[in-house]
Amino acid sequence: MLMDGLRLPEAMDIVPVLHIQDGRPVQGGPGAWIPMDPPYPDGGDDLRGFVRHLYVRFGDVLLVDLGSGPNQEPDHTFIQRLAKQHVELWVDAFPESLEDIMDLLVSGAARLTVRMDTVDPKDLEEVLAIAEGEIWLGYSYSSDSELVGLLKKMKPHRFLDQGAKGVVLVALAPAGRASGADPSGLRHLRALDAPVWYAGGVASEDDLDELEEAGAAGVFVGQALLQDLDRWARIAKSRGKTEPEEEEAEEEVDEGAPSSVDVSMGGGRSFLPGVLPSRPRIETDPDEKKEGR
Repeated sequence: MLMDGLRLPEAMDIVPVLHIQDGRPVQGGPGAWIPMDPPYPDGGDDLRGFVRHLYVRFGDVLLVDLGSGPNQEPDHTFIQRLAKQHVELWVDAFPESLEDIMDLLVSGAARLTVRMDTVDPKDLEEVLAIAEGEIWLGYSYSSDSELVGLLKKMKPHRFLDQGAKGVVLVALAPAGRASGADPSGLRHLRALDAPVWYAGGVASEDDLDELEEAGAAGVFVGQALLQDLDRWARIAKSRGKTEPEEEEAEEEVDEGAPSSVDVSMGGGRSFLPGVLPSRPRIETDPDEKKEGR
């Protein structure tokens, strides 16, 4: 269906967002992050178990590593451990260079948001030429003028033509507050022939309707979703996102696998930079929660 030149998505994908800082989940918003202490919304005490719970219910999880940035490394070990448990993560860890991006892909990020206000465009082009993982272009903005300026400086068409998967719009003003989405930024991407996802303040089904009407292919929901997991799981399912079937892995996970660049995905499957495995099957380990993180 077309509306004002937009190609509307057939269904609204909804993905939960979990923010990590200093190895702990946090909630709130920019400048007001507070630790999220267990028990987590699923009732468990183990962070990895909670992430698997979200993955099973929603089919995807966005992990935002707030501890990443200049002179700070993202939590590669956490990503690796979840990858070994067959949990595919969509990761936003603010990579700035070719090495940063490749390290995250090799750690096990199945999809990676690269913020366009921090990355070197030449490094991004090089990654797109060699990597097979999904690279998404992240445009974070506090105002309409800031977004317009960033889109002019880092034109999405340039990188989409080279293999980027799509665009993620991050509206910083409402982010983390569950105060309502602001779909206005989507109008600047009306002519884009690629999926556009939105993040920032999503709090209700009315927000979803507005974003879908504006052309969003999917949304990330953080604060509101964590406040009522069951409700948002029902919303996601009703809008076409079905829960993945929880299956037992074909072989046991090799807990002794090295945690360096050569990461095992279980069953002896390993991968090298730029060569990511196909979608893994979900494995649950009842003893995992006893280990803690």
